[in-house]
Amino acid sequence: MHVYHGSPAKFEVFDYTKVGTQGTTEGKGFYFTDAKRIAEGYGANGYLYTVEWLGKKSLSSDAFTITPEQFRKYLIELDKKTDYLSNYGEVDFEGLERVLSYAMEGDYESSENDVDLISGVINASGDIHTTVTLLHKMFGYDSIITGAEWGGEQTIYIALIHDAFRIVDVTKL
Repeated sequence: MHVYHGSPAKFEVFDYTKVGTQGTTEGKGFYFTDAKRIAEGYGANGYLYTVEWLGKKSLSSDAFTITPEQFRKYLIELDKKTDYLSNYGEVDFEGLERVLSYAMEGDYESSENDVDLISGVINASGDIHTTVTLLHKMFGYDSIITGAEWGGEQTIYIALIHDAFRIVDVTKL
């Protein structure tokens, strides 16, 4: 299936440092739409990217599919890579279990669904690439697929990792 991305810039690889340039309402990642006209609007005087959608496992914007146990394991591994738990306390002083319980309360219990949960983790870690790559490695999540409350009839496809899509064409608008 082909979906579209519009951009004023021409590039060969989607860049994690550009995530959020046009917003993150539906989640954090690389945005695509099945409505070509929407992508053309974002790419006015720039480029239209046609991509093959390869996403296999989507985070839910309606519910939790990530269990508390999975999330706990994820936070432990994420902390090894990003020192994530330092947002909630000092592990060496307070102990891993106490700081993990603060993080679980602050993250999982205050979120309504997978997308809220992982967006919060990305914001707190400041490292989207490590956060989503680890999520994919541990649980297979590679995307978010959701309807939009703006722009008319469209489905939004948000890739968390580069393996969820492949550029097939770039057209100058």
